[in-house]
Amino acid sequence: MEASNPTEVVGDPAWAAVTPTWSRDGKRLLFATVRRDQEARGGWRGEALWTVSLNGEDRILLHRPGTPVSSPSWGSDDRVYFVSTRTGTKCVWSLKPMILEPLPAEAP
Repeated sequence: MEASNPTEVVGDPAWAAVTPTWSRDGKRLLFATVRRDQEARGGWRGEALWTVSLNGEDRILLHRPGTPVSSPSWGSDDRVYFVSTRTGTKCVWSLKPMILEPLPAEAP
């Protein structure tokens, strides 16, 4: 079986989107962005964590720590887990995303 009609969900000429993973409700993708960096191992440096709706709209920056980030994953506790070198060595970190979807009109 061959897939047909591939659709680009997210992309930008300045960076690459890597390691996409589904939210538990299947409504959003979580991914890391990387940029070219001659000093980084492999020539790429992880820079930020993002989510995006399935149609590619509503892109939300979750985390840009100023240090490399990689391997994002949604946890069963709705936290986002990722690897970062923010303390000088690679460690697993987590964060709890705030509201990821626009509030309904009747919300305060």
